[in-house]
Amino acid sequence: GNTLDGSWDHELRTVLQLRHPNLVLVLGYVNEVVEERGGAVRLVEPMALISEYCNGGTLFRALHRDTYRLTWRQRLKILYDVAVACRYLHSAGLIHRDLKSLNILLDRKVKNVTDIPKAKITDFGMCVPNPTGRAGTYQWMAPEVYLMLPSQGAKQDVYSFGVLIYECVANCIPYSNLQTANHNIAHLAATKGIRPDPRSLPNDMPSQLQYVQHNCTRETKSKTHSLRFRNLMVQCWLHEPEKRPNFSEISDTLGSLYKQSCGNSSQQ
Repeated sequence: GNTLDGSWDHELRTVLQLRHPNLVLVLGYVNEVVEERGGAVRLVEPMALISEYCNGGTLFRALHRDTYRLTWRQRLKILYDVAVACRYLHSAGLIHRDLKSLNILLDRKVKNVTDIPKAKITDFGMCVPNPTGRAGTYQWMAPEVYLMLPSQGAKQDVYSFGVLIYECVANCIPYSNLQTANHNIAHLAATKGIRPDPRSLPNDMPSQLQYVQHNCTRETKSKTHSLRFRNLMVQCWLHEPEKRPNFSEISDTLGSLYKQSCGNSSQQ
């Protein structure tokens, strides 16, 4: 049959072959058919990907729209799922390039503390092995991507994940306290080193999350737990890509923290 133009053919086939419980399953695609002279048919870039349905909606909605507030344990589980999915993507030689809460779906609605959702990454439209140019969403965009440096690699997803950690903990859109355009935020992050400020976390956060805000002044176990979490967040958004951890390290840390939270009934 007819094939897609250029590199899209290979990249789309790669995406269609991805199989992981924390990636939204891509079932197929819809593309535009162009008829050329002589009746020849040419297929161009896909207009849309067809994927599985996730009943829980986006993580963005769960954090910023739903009336139920996710527990510390639920947030840890979601972040762990995302890290494991990114580890798989990177092992397959792919970089997502637009990691954010709007591109993370939950397999079920979260209505109470006993619900443990499975998070799945979606939107593979910019998922490529060798990225160039500027792509993604400004608030989550790594400095090297905004500056369009030639050394863009997998660590750009790690940077975005660090901002995602903040979003999950703070329960607010990153940099929402800054009265400036989104592209200016990316510029300031890339050239001035600004990052979301953990000290600006809201006062109405669940008590377990306030450990991060109040410099972990409570019992030693919770202090250690939160310091590891906060340090991970800061390491992920370091300016130099080579200094950021990889997703194997990130998933190991989050997996350990999640197991600790499951073993401590107070970490709801």
